[in-house]
Amino acid sequence: MQRASSVTVGSAGISAAQQSPQALPRAPDALESVVFCLMSGCCREKKPMTTRSDLLRGLAKAGLAHTELRMGSSWLVVVPGLAARILGAGMDEENALWVAPKLVAAPWAEGGNAGGMRTWLAPELGPKGFFGPDVAGWQVPPALDPGAYSPTLPADAKPGWHAWRTSLTADAADDGKYPISITRSVQLDHTTTNADDPSLRFRFRHELSNEGSTVIGRRVGLWLIAQVPSAREGVITIGLRDGAATDHVRPYFTELPMGALLMERGVACLRALGGTKYKIGVRAAAATGSIDFEGPARLGSGRMHISLRFPVDPAGTYLDRPYSPLAVGSAGPGDAVQAYNDPGTGAMAFSEIEVHAPAYSLEPGQCQCFEIEVTVRRVLSPGRPSR
Repeated sequence: MQRASSVTVGSAGISAAQQSPQALPRAPDALESVVFCLMSGCCREKKPMTTRSDLLRGLAKAGLAHTELRMGSSWLVVVPGLAARILGAGMDEENALWVAPKLVAAPWAEGGNAGGMRTWLAPELGPKGFFGPDVAGWQVPPALDPGAYSPTLPADAKPGWHAWRTSLTADAADDGKYPISITRSVQLDHTTTNADDPSLRFRFRHELSNEGSTVIGRRVGLWLIAQVPSAREGVITIGLRDGAATDHVRPYFTELPMGALLMERGVACLRALGGTKYKIGVRAAAATGSIDFEGPARLGSGRMHISLRFPVDPAGTYLDRPYSPLAVGSAGPGDAVQAYNDPGTGAMAFSEIEVHAPAYSLEPGQCQCFEIEVTVRRVLSPGRPSR
């Protein structure tokens, strides 16, 4: 059943069923856990934000303006001051996305990991990385996140779309500088209120524009990251093309713990459970354009399911891949889809489902658009997502 949507602009004070893998160890590096805790602010705020009401109270407490889109019992909350994140999405009170216990418009080193769905840039690391040359030098550019987004209306905007835009210079590790703008747009598309299968569907689009006077040659990639709750065990499922080679699915950082990944024909299933850091990527040649997360509902019974559907170009230039000193440069084959499990626990336990757009050569003033269909639904029993 489709209903007319409503928009509320708020300001401060307003308003795996696949296979059970073996048990994984907790985060083995105590120092890493302590540093992570201090950076994230989790020692000060321990209660997770699981509901719409929690989120709106947290935004009001932090003095952060927001826009809420509603259709029936379904809702989305976008926060321009936090990189225009979609910080909440769900039905009734339940928020399907992970949100940090404390919200602050600050750099990541000062607790700025807010959660939700955000846009970053690829490649992450390496000689041309936007987050540092290697893991030791990793840092989030404040101009990107939290950024400085403001409402906008693209010239080709269709009814029902809402958009926010920021401009920045993307600085690469090799001193490359790229004047760009990023526009994040959402459209609440459809909702069902059937008690047996309530769901929300929305479309997300991010756009990359060359604001400089010279060509940007396949050097900057759009990267969507959605943070999902993993204090209780869930599963991330990535669709694979028939005949995908084993080496098309590869780990980042270190080898995967025993039982973390299950490979079956047509899917790669990654265990999502806070406490251990690991990540996988899937090359464009093997990806079908689907990634799903399913975990226990945070309110009531059943399970919450989030699916992302998007185009993949098997021959495209994807810029992100596991970094090593031997992998010099930004040439492919990079990864089109990624899944990450964070070492945080308790209220700071989250995983990520990540989607990359292929990079294009952009003339001055030229724009690249990439659209993703997102579905959030509650299911009574787990099952494999469709490819």
